[in-house]
Amino acid sequence: MSVKFGSIKTIQGKKGNTYCVQIRMKGHPHISKTFKELKEAKFWLKETSYAMSTGQAYGDKGHAHPNLCAAHR
Repeated sequence: MSVKFGSIKTIQGKKGNTYCVQIRMKGHPHISKTFKELKEAKFWLKETSYAMSTGQAYGDKGHAHPNLCAAHR
């Protein structure tokens, strides 16, 4: 399964790095989520983009937000 719909950006902060995942796919809302571990960010990107592309339910709506990472551009 390849991922073509998202990106991971590294955000350097005072307490270390965090990783911002953004997924943009036609026909779906743009979503993003921030993680402390790169491994978790990659897993969420892979699983969520796959779910979106196959029409399955995706995301944990309590944490995914359309512009969460926008402040870090």
